Amino acid sequence: PVGHYCPAGATAAIACAAGRYNPVEQASTVDACLPCPANTFNEKTGQGECLPCAASSTSAAGATSCTCIGRNRAFQSSDKSCICEPGFEFFDESFSLSEEDSTQDCQPIVYDRCTGSNSRNIDGECVPRDTGNCNEKR
Repeated sequence: PVGHYCPAGATAAIACAAGRYNPVEQASTVDACLPCPANTFNEKTGQGECLPCAASSTSAAGATSCTCIGRNRAFQSSDKSCICEPGFEFFDESFSLSEEDSTQDCQPIVYDRCTGSNSRNIDGECVPRDTGNCNEKR
């Protein structure tokens, strides 16, 4: 099958590695598994073709993923988009917060300083500091 090769004497087809593909059937050597061309990727084994990177990303030959052009962005293979990594944000041309795919750099999120006895939770919100003691009965 495409994406595989069958060496002489083999009883089962062997899948081409991720980052490689084989568009022909009945290949007999691993040499039939070609590296994905630049600006394409293949994250799965046994594939007959490679997927193109989107305009917001690039890749070298033989890639299993694309690399986002903008800094602090993470490539999403499901839709080929580049979104901001956790802890970073992006403002579009109209200075609106955006979750969209882009080639622009994402900037670190800057939070207001928490005051008094507040501390920051995992969502970046200032909340009252938990003063409970693990040994304390409630």
